[in-house]
Amino acid sequence: MVGNIPNGDLTQGESVCQYLPPCPVKGTGYHRIVFCLLKQTTRYDYEDIHTRHNTRCLVSRSFKTSTFLDNFQLVPQALSFFQATWDMSVSNNFTKILGIKEPVYDLEPFLTPNQRKRSQVREIFAKKYTNM
Repeated sequence: MVGNIPNGDLTQGESVCQYLPPCPVKGTGYHRIVFCLLKQTTRYDYEDIHTRHNTRCLVSRSFKTSTFLDNFQLVPQALSFFQATWDMSVSNNFTKILGIKEPVYDLEPFLTPNQRKRSQVREIFAKKYTNM
């Protein structure tokens, strides 16, 4: 999160909270990641937010957007979003950036009765004929 950007020059803005790459947990499907550009009319002191939002703690990085907008009198100007799902980089984000074990919610795939039967036949075949 970057605030107090003078004349649209992002490099001169104040880093309020460091960027954390998307972390869609394995087994939870697609996540929508949203970037919001907010209009700021005066300079604000974000020190309280900066000290509370530890980059290694997901709970401290969470906040209610509507309260944030009201507290700092910010107005949304533009939105951009993309969808992301788990890949190997997410494991690195959890272990190297956040310093925690990666949670996994990977469920067994749903199989129709025909798919389950074919799977059982393959297992029987493999047990019977692969060890000859």
